[in-house]
Amino acid sequence: MTTTKQQVEQIIEYLSARGETISVAESLTAGGLANTLTSTPGSSSVFLGGITAYRNEFKQHMLGVDPKIIEANTVVSEAVANAMADGANKTFGSTWAIATTGAAGPEPLS
Repeated sequence: MTTTKQQVEQIIEYLSARGETISVAESLTAGGLANTLTSTPGSSSVFLGGITAYRNEFKQHMLGVDPKIIEANTVVSEAVANAMADGANKTFGSTWAIATTGAAGPEPLS
């Protein structure tokens, strides 16, 4: 699904009206999600920040992802994405956090 400018504006408006905030933890999107959110007017009232942790060791050290979660589920898993979002939420103290993970290839997942 492609996020439209109108969808992002609605998210910003919704969070702003509720006095809520958002942060991101990105791997596969490498900052693209933060860019999409912050390219919308009014985003500074709700966007607190983001961490781009492309490599596993940074997911662990910067976001607090337990290596056992990666080992048990692979880095491209819902469990890792949830752990990354939890880490962003704790780091920034945001109401909400979004995390992205995936495989860009061509190497196999480890």
